[in-house]
Amino acid sequence: MSDSSCNQTQFVSPAGWQLVLPDGWEPLEAVEAESEVGETLLVPVPPMVFAFSKDWSLKMSWKVDITVASSLMEVFQDLTILSGPARMPDTLNLLERLGVVRGEVVESNVLTLPGGEQALSVEETLDGDTSRLAFHFLLPYYKRPFETPALQEFFFSAPEEYYYQHIDALKAALNALIYP
Repeated sequence: MSDSSCNQTQFVSPAGWQLVLPDGWEPLEAVEAESEVGETLLVPVPPMVFAFSKDWSLKMSWKVDITVASSLMEVFQDLTILSGPARMPDTLNLLERLGVVRGEVVESNVLTLPGGEQALSVEETLDGDTSRLAFHFLLPYYKRPFETPALQEFFFSAPEEYYYQHIDALKAALNALIYP
């Protein structure tokens, strides 16, 4: 559903999370993948991808169901108990154990979302031919009681010039993420 006054799109995930995408960003349609032997691959909750309509090379992914051990969920909960700057050694420990750190972490903050959920916002620089920056946004994925705990991760990476053109709007959208 779109709001024509500001060209923003409201997106609702299969799990019920509501996200108002910044101007120009839109969800890409999911495509079923096939294995090398022609079978359709079953992915419990496939990542969702959003692209910027004026430059399709700019994308943000949303991995909804990253299953983690209970001990790792405890690390996340301990790290995100208070809003504000996150402890860097604990942030690095969590990201390395999740396998999501790709470069050098330069900033880490804990945010409280409108519904009271705690989220971890992380920025990093990536090594490579061009200067790239990356942004992770991690928060719990609520399941039924007694199911394996899980996290959600939003990930955005772009060359430095494009990163700074989009990151504030993406952060604002994620900071307003709602789980009804």
